[in-house]
Amino acid sequence: MGNAQIGLVSRHLTEEESEQLDKLTVLQIGYDALVFITDVDNPVKQVSSYELREVYKGEVDDWSQIWR
Repeated sequence: MGNAQIGLVSRHLTEEESEQLDKLTVLQIGYDALVFITDVDNPVKQVSSYELREVYKGEVDDWSQIWR
């Protein structure tokens, strides 16, 4: 049997990574589904994808910052 070198990444490569690894073949094989839940008593009933990104980037650290 032969050898294969396989890597997995769950994001797009940065420009720098792409330049360093010019011999790569990138093949997207699927998407992940993400589900976000909060406590029923949380007053925030709706969050936009932009706001969610801000939460994960650490820009929003309290629900009151996106309270509707």
